[in-house]
Amino acid sequence: MKKILILLMIFSVGIANAQEGNQDRKEKRKELRANFKDVSVEQMAELKTKQLTLNLDLSPAQEIEMKKFQLQQATKRKEYFETRKDKKDVSASERIELKTKMVEEKIAAKNKMKTILTEDQFKKWEQHLAERKMKRSKRHRKMHQNKENR
Repeated sequence: MKKILILLMIFSVGIANAQEGNQDRKEKRKELRANFKDVSVEQMAELKTKQLTLNLDLSPAQEIEMKKFQLQQATKRKEYFETRKDKKDVSASERIELKTKMVEEKIAAKNKMKTILTEDQFKKWEQHLAERKMKRSKRHRKMHQNKENR
């Protein structure tokens, strides 16, 4: 009987700690989002370019081209989020139109990356995107499983 009580106490402490960890993670994520709202488009483009330079070993010429491209992308992203913030209710046709536009922009961005990067760099970049997508989908699945278990 003592062993069962001890196991139950250990188990309940473990669950309590796990829930606190989730709250901390959520709060940190909110803080990061709030901090990035104040970041300018130029700063975001510079940061993204430096990350890509580090990950893909870009040449100086590629770095210049990448910075121009990232500046365009960051400007589009900022405009998108500003317009999205204003619209709360979007009709189905508007949603389809927005998604179509986003897919077209992704295709154009991918083609632009092909022109800037070498073949090996492009493969490495695509692999990195696939890994990020996988992590995101795992997190998404985990989040929905947690909601269903409540």
